[in-house]
Amino acid sequence: MLDIQGVSASYGKVQVLYDLNITAAAGEITCVLGRNGAGKSTLMRVIMGLLPTTSGAINLNDTCVSILPPHDTPKHRIALVPQGRRLFPELTVGENIEVGLMARSFKGKKRLEMREKVLELFPRLRERLKQQAGTLSGGEQQMLATARALAIDPAVLLLDEPGEGLQPSVVEQIQDVIRTMRAQGLAVVLVEQRVDAILSLADKAVFIENGRNLETLTQAELAADPGVIRRNLGV
Repeated sequence: MLDIQGVSASYGKVQVLYDLNITAAAGEITCVLGRNGAGKSTLMRVIMGLLPTTSGAINLNDTCVSILPPHDTPKHRIALVPQGRRLFPELTVGENIEVGLMARSFKGKKRLEMREKVLELFPRLRERLKQQAGTLSGGEQQMLATARALAIDPAVLLLDEPGEGLQPSVVEQIQDVIRTMRAQGLAVVLVEQRVDAILSLADKAVFIENGRNLETLTQAELAADPGVIRRNLGV
């Protein structure tokens, strides 16, 4: 379980997160929701160690990951698919996947197994292994960003608006992979804005506003009152 306890964080003198409390269990999709500027992407950065906490702690099972340097976070099986993908555009598809494998220092048989696993999830990438990532379509780039994250064999998968700007068929493929990861026991933390995606994926929804906890609803509570998403997101 990923357990975020009383976490606050700032950019310099500007505080963005205030005493946040969120849990994400294995085999569960936790959606983090909020209006623009609520602190969702900042939370993703804090979990990955890219922005230090000013108070509180982030624990993965028995390990406090919030005290780790960023390059050690993937070694504890936490992976991020960032908003905007953040690929290495001059590297090939295969080389971008290798970046994920390198983060866990996989070698030999394990390296080949993980590489094959992510290519089975995204067959289109297998056809483009030698193509530069910067020349891929937006949907293919999102597939590659997700494959790169999954190449570390994560226990926790963080996704920051993975369907943003993509055509529906690609969005559905990404969602199918997310469901597969949940079925395989991953704790998935998903930042999402689209109501239909939230209703079809979320086991639990955590609403935040101005960097603070607002409310947490179960899948059943969301299904009973889907309008709560629109009210909290202002859409």
